[in-house]
Amino acid sequence: MKTLEFQVEVGQDGKLRVELPTDLPPGPVEGVIVIQPAERKQTPPYDRLKGALAGQLPDIDIEADLREISTEWKRDLELEPASLRRL
Repeated sequence: MKTLEFQVEVGQDGKLRVELPTDLPPGPVEGVIVIQPAERKQTPPYDRLKGALAGQLPDIDIEADLREISTEWKRDLELEPASLRRL
């Protein structure tokens, strides 16, 4: 027995179309489909961009870069001269 989990889109016509390759020989099989609304997850824009540009950009850790930038900004704000804070 094999369990497959996947996400598919229901068409405008309300129909769900599933096409799955199997490594089974031709003949009868038993199958079960459980339909459950998927939770909408928002993918950060840089993840979508990273996927679209896979193999075209150098391998970087965007999360680490963003943490570093955030830390630098916080440090700069803490070191900001008092005279600038009055502006």
